[in-house]
Amino acid sequence: MMKISFTKIDWLNHLVAFFSALLGILIAFELDSYREKSQETEKLKVTLTAIRNELENNITTYSHNVTVLSDWLEYFELSKKFVNGELKLEQSIFERLKKDNPDRFQSWTIERIESDSFYIFLERKIRFQIDVGPMSNISTSSWQAALYSDVLHRLDHERVVLLTQMYDWVAKDIGLNDREFNENIYLNEVTDIDMLVDYYKSIVKIHRAKHDNVKRYYEQVNWNL
Repeated sequence: MMKISFTKIDWLNHLVAFFSALLGILIAFELDSYREKSQETEKLKVTLTAIRNELENNITTYSHNVTVLSDWLEYFELSKKFVNGELKLEQSIFERLKKDNPDRFQSWTIERIESDSFYIFLERKIRFQIDVGPMSNISTSSWQAALYSDVLHRLDHERVVLLTQMYDWVAKDIGLNDREFNENIYLNEVTDIDMLVDYYKSIVKIHRAKHDNVKRYYEQVNWNL
């Protein structure tokens, strides 16, 4: 019977080849894992940037509505204060109003100056106008897309909590149905000026609360990865 001699097998070369192949496989797995992690990180960066832009836009919209509607409400309240056809207004207030909204106050002609601090206007020269409306471009689409794609699972718990708190405030329904009211305006169903004033006051109150809370959480978020 023929005997096989194991001494002639080059075990060293076999071991080198085996470990070389094993190392190649491990490197390939590591490269695939690295590419996958890089893609997930890039996807998370894009998602986080979209959410940040969306929240900044919402904060800007809240701020805009609070400012322009508050200005209009001040204008409306002043227009109601004419007594015996006259309105006495402090000079500094009128100059501020006219600077912020020149078109609105261009018909406010000074009838006489009572002192260095007060102007007198006559009601017959005033043309009151409804010249503003609330912006309604509040969005949660980037947040909803992130939740649907489950990309946020790679984000730390603290940031997810802060983002959730912000969008909870954005989504809060505090008894104000913007869509229904705007539809009524477009359909000319809102003809009572007091109803419009109450609606604007509600928007100012609600959007100020949303602005302050969303911005407070926004400033706590670490937006970097």
